[in-house]
Amino acid sequence: MVQVLNSPIKDLFMQLVCDSHTSIELCAPYIKTSIVCSLLQQKQNSSSLKLLTTFNLNNFYKGSSDIDAVKLVNEHNGSVFNSQRLHAKIYLFDKKYAIITSANLTYSGFEKNIEYGVLLDEPPLVKQV
Repeated sequence: MVQVLNSPIKDLFMQLVCDSHTSIELCAPYIKTSIVCSLLQQKQNSSSLKLLTTFNLNNFYKGSSDIDAVKLVNEHNGSVFNSQRLHAKIYLFDKKYAIITSANLTYSGFEKNIEYGVLLDEPPLVKQV
């Protein structure tokens, strides 16, 4: 199934986090503490957590992204990776579900902005992601 996502994704995202038992992989250049806190509250202890984001001092200074969000992932045994040219926003859950979206891991991206994306649950497609 491929489902078009054209409304805020926070509820869907958090449900997938809650339902994940092995892994959660996040890819977004901007990340905010509020979303990470919500994610950590919903996440199963059995799920590993990986984050690919952009470490950019200017983004942290302007408040576009939170260094504390990155620290929280690290403090909760997550793996954090940096990509300076990252623009993609992809979220994988147990390698069974993938969200490809325009939404960053921010309040605006998850609840306020007009964003667009797709939810995939077909194994060959998720594997390609």
